[in-house]
Amino acid sequence: MMTDQPPRHTTICVCCGTEGPAAGRGLIRACYMRHHKKGTLRQFPRKRQPRALQGRMDVCVCCGAEGPIKGRGLIHTCYQRHRWAGTLTQFPPTAISPSESIRRAQEGRRAAYAARLEDYTWLRKQGEPPARAVARIGLRGGRSTVGRYELTLAGAGVRRG
Repeated sequence: MMTDQPPRHTTICVCCGTEGPAAGRGLIRACYMRHHKKGTLRQFPRKRQPRALQGRMDVCVCCGAEGPIKGRGLIHTCYQRHRWAGTLTQFPPTAISPSESIRRAQEGRRAAYAARLEDYTWLRKQGEPPARAVARIGLRGGRSTVGRYELTLAGAGVRRG
């Protein structure tokens, strides 16, 4: 079914400079397909890394290259190569203890809560209503959420707008 609506995502192509439907890597669909067929797509860097390549940056224990570690101290390429070759077992898992994993997660949540509370405090001091302040810091403003933030401010003796 054809419609008269323009494509959802348009871009200015980094290859030819024309505006058109976005395909990826800053290219419009026609240029993307042309470079894909020619094998020259790699000259245009990805805007985001694929999920498989996201992770902590470190030095690969296999090849010494620096990059995002997939697992067992290996970058994605080495991990896949050893996995397919059946030699992945020669690299021991680099697992952390469950208690360390929980501690790191709690630490991250505490830091995020502290940042949200700081933003909420500032908004309330500016005279923002509680429900709207909660919404502006990116939370759904249910009564319990608003109440929890208000109690925290009251306990800290913060004067609200």
